[in-house]
Amino acid sequence: MIFPRDMTTGQDWERADVSLQWRQESSQQAGGTTIGKDLGSPIWKADFETMPLEKEEAEALHADFLTLGGLARTFFAHTAKRPEPVAMKGALLSGVTIAEIAADRSSMRLQGLADAQRITGGDFVSITVSTGGRELVKAAQTVEVGDNGQSDWFAIAPYLRAVVALGDAVSLTPPQIELRLEKDGLQEPQRKSGNLYTVKFKASQVIR
Repeated sequence: MIFPRDMTTGQDWERADVSLQWRQESSQQAGGTTIGKDLGSPIWKADFETMPLEKEEAEALHADFLTLGGLARTFFAHTAKRPEPVAMKGALLSGVTIAEIAADRSSMRLQGLADAQRITGGDFVSITVSTGGRELVKAAQTVEVGDNGQSDWFAIAPYLRAVVALGDAVSLTPPQIELRLEKDGLQEPQRKSGNLYTVKFKASQVIR
């Protein structure tokens, strides 16, 4: 088998939470003001649960995840709750790349889009970087695409890491992220009712 490989698309998910975890500490000043400090770049956490499956289907999917060897190997997962830009549903999006990056890496522009398309706040953007990793950001505002195929500047969260560069390939349909299962993050199929079971996993972003 090939690792990492896509292990979530084509499957229906009842829960597919991809949430950003900030690695921070806080302290309180004498006057009562709380201040925070970053301990590292934020990372994405995934918490997935399938729709109810026939017992045999659930067991087969669970066995597929067992091939990861727990924490030994990584895999790709997609943002199943929002697998494509809401304003571009059904669009064939390929050849999209990063056109410009703000100096503070808090915003960017994309190129290779079609005229009259739109990036909508809440859309996910997956970026393949030179190290082979996948960075994932979320658009924080809605912007239009010009007749040159470039989007306007849009804010993102989290800010782009230093490894992201101009010209890096962008995936929008669907955006994917490289993950590693958390310790004991894969559960045995859980019975819902009758012969129906669900498969659950929790995983964390891989940074390359």
